[in-house]
Amino acid sequence: MKQRDSNIELLRIIATAMIVMTHFSGYYLTLASVDSFWIGGTAMALTRTSMSALSLIGVNLFILISGYFSIKPKGKSLLNLFTCLAFFYAGLYILNCFITNESVLQHHRLLRSLMAFSRENWFIQCYLFLVLLSPMLNKFVKVVSERQLLIYISVFLFCAFYFGCIHNSTYFYFNSGYSITTFMLVYLIGRYMRLYGIKRLNAISTCSLFFVYIACTLLLVVLKLYLPNAERLWSYCSPVTILSATAFFLPFTRLNFESNFVNQVGSSCLATYIVHTCPPVSSWIINIDVQLLKADNALLYLGGGIMLIISVLVISTLLDKIRIVLVKPIIRLYEKTETKLVKSLEKYGK
Repeated sequence: MKQRDSNIELLRIIATAMIVMTHFSGYYLTLASVDSFWIGGTAMALTRTSMSALSLIGVNLFILISGYFSIKPKGKSLLNLFTCLAFFYAGLYILNCFITNESVLQHHRLLRSLMAFSRENWFIQCYLFLVLLSPMLNKFVKVVSERQLLIYISVFLFCAFYFGCIHNSTYFYFNSGYSITTFMLVYLIGRYMRLYGIKRLNAISTCSLFFVYIACTLLLVVLKLYLPNAERLWSYCSPVTILSATAFFLPFTRLNFESNFVNQVGSSCLATYIVHTCPPVSSWIINIDVQLLKADNALLYLGGGIMLIISVLVISTLLDKIRIVLVKPIIRLYEKTETKLVKSLEKYGK
C-alpha cells in the first residue's frame, strides 16, 4: 500500500474541520431560520462571519488535493466509497428513527440510503462524476503544454466568475460553485500546481501566501456584512475563494513529515463529512448552534464551535475504523474476484 503524505493528510483534516465550521457558523443556522449575520450584535456578527469566511475554502481544498495527486479510478476505491456512504447513511437513518420514535421504519428510505450515490448530497454526487471524468481530465493535462493548460484554466476561471458570480447563471452548471463544472476547474488547478505551479511559485514565501489567504478572508467578511449585493463572491467558483484556497494549499506542499496518526485520521475524513450532514447529528448541531447563539457571547460561540468540530471529527473517525473492519471481508472478496477475472481475460486474450 502506498504511504500517504502526512502533510497533505493534515491539510485534508483541516479542510474537513473547515467544512463543519462553515455549516456550523452559517448554513445550519439558516435552517433554524437565522438568516442574518447581524443577529446578536457586532461582536457576534464579526465572529460568525469570520468563522465562515476562514473556513469557506474547505470544499475547494478537497478538490485541490484530488487534483494534486490526480484521481485514478479503481473498482476497489469506488467500492470503499460506496460502503462508507451506505454504512453511515443507513446507520444514521436507523438511529434517527429510533431517537425520534418513528413507529414505522420506511423501507424505501432505508433502501435509498443503502443505494448511497442516489441519496441527495451535492458534494458526493459531484465528486462521483469528477472521479468518472478524471481519466479524460488527466489525459488532457498530459497532452497539452504548460502554457496551454494555464490559458485554459484562466479562460475557465473567467467563465466561472462571469456566469457563476456576476450573471448567476445555472445554464452552464456553475450554480455558485455547487457543480461538477467547478470541481473540474479546481481539479485542473490542482494538477497544474503539482506539475508546474510548485516550482513556479516556490519564490513566494509562506508568509506571503498566508497574507493572501487572510486578505481574501477579510474581503469576504466585508462583502458579507457591508456589501450584500456583492456576496456572490462567497461562492465556490469565485476567484476570491479559489485564490484563497490555493494560497492556503501551497504551504502544505512544502512540509515534510510522517505521522501514522495523521494518516489514519486523514483517511477517515469523508466519514466526518457524511456524519455531520445527516440526522440526527445535523439536528444536534443545529440545536447546539442555536443555543450558543442565544447566549450572545462571541468567545463562547467560538469555543463551543471548535469543541463541537473536534468532537464530530473524533467520533466519526472512530466509527469509520469500525466500518473498515466490518467491510474488510467484502473488499477482500472483491479483490480476489477482480484478480480471477483479470487472469481469465488475459487467458482469453491469448
